[in-house]
Amino acid sequence: MCERPLTGSYSTGRNHKYGYYHCANGSCRSRSIPRQKLESEFLKLIEQLQPKAEYLNLFREIVLDVWKERRKETTKLISTLENRVSELKAKRQKLIEAFVYQHSIEKSVYQEQLELLENEIALVQLDAYDAKLEELDIEATLNYATDAPQCVEVLDSMFCGPKAELSASVISRRLSVRR
Repeated sequence: MCERPLTGSYSTGRNHKYGYYHCANGSCRSRSIPRQKLESEFLKLIEQLQPKAEYLNLFREIVLDVWKERRKETTKLISTLENRVSELKAKRQKLIEAFVYQHSIEKSVYQEQLELLENEIALVQLDAYDAKLEELDIEATLNYATDAPQCVEVLDSMFCGPKAELSASVISRRLSVRR
Protein backbone atom coordinates (compact mmCIF):
# COMPACT_ATOMS: atom_id res chain seq x y z
CA MET A 1 0.00 0.00 0.00
CA CYS A 2 1.12 3.52 -0.71
CA GLU A 3 -0.11 5.15 2.54
CA ARG A 4 -2.75 7.25 0.78
CA PRO A 5 -6.34 7.34 2.03
CA LEU A 6 -8.61 4.63 0.75
CA THR A 7 -12.19 4.97 -0.35
CA GLY A 8 -14.85 2.31 0.08
CA SER A 9 -17.53 1.04 -2.22
CA TYR A 10 -19.78 -1.94 -2.84
CA SER A 11 -20.02 -4.05 -5.95
CA THR A 12 -23.23 -5.91 -6.59
CA GLY A 13 -22.89 -9.56 -7.49
CA ARG A 14 -25.65 -11.97 -8.41
CA ASN A 15 -26.82 -12.53 -4.86
CA HIS A 16 -24.82 -10.20 -2.59
CA LYS A 17 -23.08 -6.88 -2.30
CA TYR A 18 -19.33 -7.08 -1.85
CA GLY A 19 -17.38 -4.35 -0.10
CA TYR A 20 -13.98 -3.14 -1.34
CA TYR A 21 -11.46 -0.50 -0.39
CA HIS A 22 -9.79 1.30 -3.27
CA CYS A 23 -6.60 3.27 -3.66
CA ALA A 24 -6.74 6.16 -6.15
CA ASN A 25 -3.02 5.89 -6.82
CA GLY A 26 -2.63 4.16 -10.19
CA SER A 27 0.81 2.75 -9.37
CA CYS A 28 -0.29 1.18 -6.04
CA ARG A 29 -0.01 -2.62 -5.83
CA SER A 30 -3.17 -2.84 -3.74
CA ARG A 31 -5.65 -0.86 -5.81
CA SER A 32 -8.67 -2.91 -4.75
CA ILE A 33 -8.82 -4.83 -1.46
CA PRO A 34 -11.81 -6.85 -0.28
CA ARG A 35 -13.41 -5.17 2.70
CA GLN A 36 -13.40 -8.24 4.91
CA LYS A 37 -9.74 -8.97 4.26
CA LEU A 38 -8.56 -5.45 5.10
CA GLU A 39 -10.79 -5.12 8.15
CA SER A 40 -9.82 -8.51 9.56
CA GLU A 41 -6.12 -7.68 9.07
CA PHE A 42 -6.68 -4.36 10.81
CA LEU A 43 -8.36 -6.08 13.76
CA LYS A 44 -5.46 -8.54 13.97
CA LEU A 45 -3.07 -5.60 14.07
CA ILE A 46 -5.05 -3.97 16.88
CA GLU A 47 -5.07 -7.24 18.83
CA GLN A 48 -1.28 -7.51 18.42
CA LEU A 49 -0.82 -3.95 19.67
CA GLN A 50 -2.87 -4.49 22.82
CA PRO A 51 -0.70 -4.62 25.92
CA LYS A 52 -0.68 -7.74 28.05
CA ALA A 53 -2.76 -7.82 31.23
CA GLU A 54 0.30 -7.80 33.50
CA TYR A 55 1.56 -4.62 31.81
CA LEU A 56 -1.83 -3.00 32.20
CA ASN A 57 -1.88 -3.88 35.90
CA LEU A 58 1.61 -2.45 36.36
CA PHE A 59 0.59 0.65 34.42
CA ARG A 60 -2.45 1.03 36.68
CA GLU A 61 -0.36 0.77 39.86
CA ILE A 62 2.21 3.29 38.64
CA VAL A 63 -0.43 5.79 37.55
CA LEU A 64 -2.27 5.46 40.88
CA ASP A 65 0.96 5.97 42.86
CA VAL A 66 1.87 9.06 40.87
CA TRP A 67 -1.71 10.32 41.10
CA LYS A 68 -1.81 9.93 44.88
CA GLU A 69 1.42 11.91 45.25
CA ARG A 70 0.19 14.66 42.97
CA ARG A 71 -3.13 14.73 44.75
CA LYS A 72 -1.34 15.34 48.06
CA GLU A 73 0.50 18.24 46.44
CA THR A 74 -2.73 19.57 44.94
CA THR A 75 -4.51 19.34 48.29
CA LYS A 76 -1.71 21.34 49.91
CA LEU A 77 -1.85 23.89 47.10
CA ILE A 78 -5.62 24.28 47.43
CA SER A 79 -5.28 24.75 51.17
CA THR A 80 -2.56 27.36 50.70
CA LEU A 81 -4.64 29.21 48.11
CA GLU A 82 -7.76 29.15 50.28
CA ASN A 83 -5.72 30.56 53.20
CA ARG A 84 -4.41 33.28 50.89
CA VAL A 85 -7.98 34.17 49.87
CA SER A 86 -8.94 34.44 53.55
CA GLU A 87 -5.96 36.71 54.24
CA LEU A 88 -6.82 38.93 51.29
CA LYS A 89 -10.45 39.17 52.35
CA ALA A 90 -9.31 40.15 55.87
CA LYS A 91 -7.09 42.86 54.34
CA ARG A 92 -10.01 44.04 52.26
CA GLN A 93 -12.18 44.25 55.39
CA LYS A 94 -9.49 46.27 57.19
CA LEU A 95 -9.27 48.61 54.21
CA ILE A 96 -13.03 49.11 54.24
CA GLU A 97 -12.98 49.81 57.99
CA ALA A 98 -10.11 52.29 57.61
CA PHE A 99 -12.04 54.17 54.96
CA VAL A 100 -15.61 53.97 56.28
CA TYR A 101 -15.23 54.05 60.05
CA GLN A 102 -11.87 55.62 60.76
CA HIS A 103 -11.68 58.01 57.79
CA SER A 104 -7.92 57.50 57.83
CA ILE A 105 -7.44 57.21 54.04
CA GLU A 106 -8.58 59.22 51.06
CA LYS A 107 -11.25 57.97 48.69
CA SER A 108 -8.86 57.68 45.70
CA VAL A 109 -6.38 55.59 47.74
CA TYR A 110 -9.22 53.47 49.06
CA GLN A 111 -10.60 52.79 45.56
CA GLU A 112 -7.16 51.98 44.17
CA GLN A 113 -6.30 49.59 46.99
CA LEU A 114 -9.75 47.98 46.94
CA GLU A 115 -9.45 47.32 43.21
CA LEU A 116 -5.99 45.77 43.69
CA LEU A 117 -7.28 43.52 46.49
CA GLU A 118 -10.37 42.48 44.50
CA ASN A 119 -8.20 41.57 41.51
CA GLU A 120 -5.77 39.60 43.65
CA ILE A 121 -8.63 37.75 45.37
CA ALA A 122 -10.13 36.87 41.98
CA LEU A 123 -6.79 35.58 40.67
CA VAL A 124 -6.12 33.43 43.72
CA GLN A 125 -9.68 32.05 43.59
CA LEU A 126 -9.15 31.15 39.93
CA ASP A 127 -5.93 29.33 40.81
CA ALA A 128 -7.78 27.40 43.53
CA TYR A 129 -10.59 26.57 41.11
CA ASP A 130 -8.08 25.32 38.52
CA ALA A 131 -6.40 23.14 41.13
CA LYS A 132 -9.77 21.64 42.09
CA LEU A 133 -10.54 20.86 38.45
CA GLU A 134 -7.52 18.57 38.35
CA GLU A 135 -9.17 16.27 40.87
CA LEU A 136 -10.95 13.72 38.70
CA ASP A 137 -12.06 10.18 39.18
CA ILE A 138 -8.79 8.50 38.26
CA GLU A 139 -10.14 5.02 39.02
CA ALA A 140 -12.91 5.35 36.43
CA THR A 141 -10.49 6.82 33.92
CA LEU A 142 -8.05 3.95 34.40
CA ASN A 143 -10.82 1.37 34.17
CA TYR A 144 -11.87 2.81 30.84
CA ALA A 145 -8.31 3.18 29.53
CA THR A 146 -7.19 -0.31 30.49
CA ASP A 147 -10.22 -2.17 29.20
CA ALA A 148 -8.28 -3.52 26.22
CA PRO A 149 -10.83 -6.08 24.96
CA GLN A 150 -13.31 -3.25 24.58
CA CYS A 151 -11.11 -1.68 21.90
CA VAL A 152 -11.27 -4.63 19.52
CA GLU A 153 -14.99 -5.12 20.15
CA VAL A 154 -15.74 -1.48 19.35
CA LEU A 155 -13.66 -1.58 16.18
CA ASP A 156 -15.19 -4.88 15.16
CA SER A 157 -18.68 -3.43 15.52
CA MET A 158 -17.62 -0.38 13.48
CA PHE A 159 -16.70 -2.60 10.55
CA CYS A 160 -20.31 -3.65 10.04
CA GLY A 161 -21.31 -1.02 7.48
CA PRO A 162 -19.69 0.59 4.45
CA LYS A 163 -16.78 2.92 4.97
CA ALA A 164 -16.61 6.08 2.93
CA GLU A 165 -12.91 6.52 3.64
CA LEU A 166 -10.20 4.79 5.66
CA SER A 167 -6.76 6.17 6.18
CA ALA A 168 -4.30 3.64 4.82
CA SER A 169 -1.32 5.31 6.44
CA VAL A 170 -2.00 3.64 9.80
CA ILE A 171 -2.61 0.25 8.29
CA SER A 172 -0.07 0.11 5.52
CA ARG A 173 2.95 0.45 7.78
CA ARG A 174 2.00 -2.69 9.68
CA LEU A 175 0.02 -4.79 7.26
CA SER A 176 0.96 -6.47 4.07
CA VAL A 177 -2.30 -7.14 2.33
CA ARG A 178 -1.92 -9.33 -0.71
CA ARG A 179 -4.58 -10.22 -3.20
